[in-house]
Amino acid sequence: MRVQLGNPAAKAAYRDENGELHHRAVDGARVTTVVIPDSYTLVDAVSAVLAQDGAWNHHTQGDNPGDVTPDWVESDNEALGTLLASHFGCPAGRPADWDGEE
Repeated sequence: MRVQLGNPAAKAAYRDENGELHHRAVDGARVTTVVIPDSYTLVDAVSAVLAQDGAWNHHTQGDNPGDVTPDWVESDNEALGTLLASHFGCPAGRPADWDGEE
């Protein structure tokens, strides 16, 4: 399964000289892509994206937790895309005029 989220507040991970993981803001809107094994159940797939240690939080909160909502959600699994869009309260599907980097 694959999920893409329009990320208005992307973060990039890096390790400092001591090997400690940190995050820094990335300029501009980005697409966060999450590839989930097909063996995952729908519940496991949702958790892989939404859990505190899940992909969305890792790519939007990093060192500074906050409440970031994607601009849109798109998935090759209709049920997963619909669930995530409903959870976030954002559109399902990438708008044609969305301006962001892959």
